[in-house]
Amino acid sequence: MKTEKACILLIDDDPLILAILRYIMEHEQYKVLEAQNGQCGLQLADDEQPDLILLDINLPDMNGFDVCNELKQDEKTKDIPVIFLSATGVERNEYRGFEEGAVDFLRKPVNKAQLCARVNNALDMQAARQKLEQQTLELERTNSLLKESLAAQQRTGRNLVQRDRILSSMNYVAKSFLKTDDWEEIIKDVLKYLGENIDSEHVYLKTFESQIPRRRHYTWYKTHNTITCSSIDLLAMWKPPIKLLSEDAITGPDADLPSFLGEEFENNNIRTYLILPVYVYKQLWGCIGFDCSLPGRSWDESLVEAMKTSSDIIG
Repeated sequence: MKTEKACILLIDDDPLILAILRYIMEHEQYKVLEAQNGQCGLQLADDEQPDLILLDINLPDMNGFDVCNELKQDEKTKDIPVIFLSATGVERNEYRGFEEGAVDFLRKPVNKAQLCARVNNALDMQAARQKLEQQTLELERTNSLLKESLAAQQRTGRNLVQRDRILSSMNYVAKSFLKTDDWEEIIKDVLKYLGENIDSEHVYLKTFESQIPRRRHYTWYKTHNTITCSSIDLLAMWKPPIKLLSEDAITGPDADLPSFLGEEFENNNIRTYLILPVYVYKQLWGCIGFDCSLPGRSWDESLVEAMKTSSDIIG
C-alpha cells in the first residue's frame, strides 16, 4: 500500500490533538478525515472506508472501546486496523484495547516518530494481510480449477473404459455366434459376459409365447446379487410385453408406471433396468434385459446403441 494513497480517520474530541495529528499525517502524505465523537466517527468509517483509524478512548458520546467494538461487528469496517490513543497509560486500558480488536496502543502526548512508525507498521501489516487473503483466494480458485480438470479427466477415463467395454462386448457377441450353429450352447456365456462387462447384476433373454411355439428363457445372475426376478416379468403385470416393446429401448423405472408396479420393482430390488427388443427377420420374437440394483444408474446413449447391436446379432 502506498502511503500517499492511504486514508487515515482521526476520532478525537480535542481540537488541538486533531490539529497536531492532521499536521503529522498530512506531512506523511496521508489523506486525513476527522471526527470529534464516536457516532460521527462510525458514520465516516462506514461511508469512506479508511485504511486506518486513530481512535481516542475518551469521547463525549461513547468511549473508544465501544466504537471499536461496533467497527468490528460491522462487516464493512471489521477489517480496518484501529490504533488507540489514550492520555491515561494504565495497562488495563491497553489490555482492553487489544481485547476489542485494536492493532496498537499509543499514549498521549504522542511522539511524532513513534506515531509515524506505528502507523506505517499497521498499514504494512494490513497490506500484507490483504495480499495473503488475495493469494489464498487465487489458490482456492486454482485448486477449484484443478479439481474440475481432474474430475473431467476422470470422466473421460471412465468414458474410455466404458467405450472399450462396449466394443469388447459387441465383439464377443459377434465372435461367439460365428463360432457355432447352435446358439443355445453359448447364449448363457454371452449373457454372463455382457452382464459382467457393463456392470449389470442380472441379464436375461426371453422369447414371447405369442411369437414362437415354445417359449425360451435364458438368464444369468451375478454372484451374491439381491435381484429376484426379471424387469420384463414385472412390466407384464401391467401390459403384455409384445405391446410394451418396439424398436426403442425401455429404460426405467419410468415415473409414469402405476404405483403398485413401482413398489414391486422396489421389493425385487430392481432400481434401474434396460430392456431391448430382439427381432428375427423384422418380427419381434423376444427381448434381452439388464437389471441393476444401483439407484440412478445411467444407461448412456452409446451403451444403449451397443446393446441394440448385440440384440440384433442375437436375433
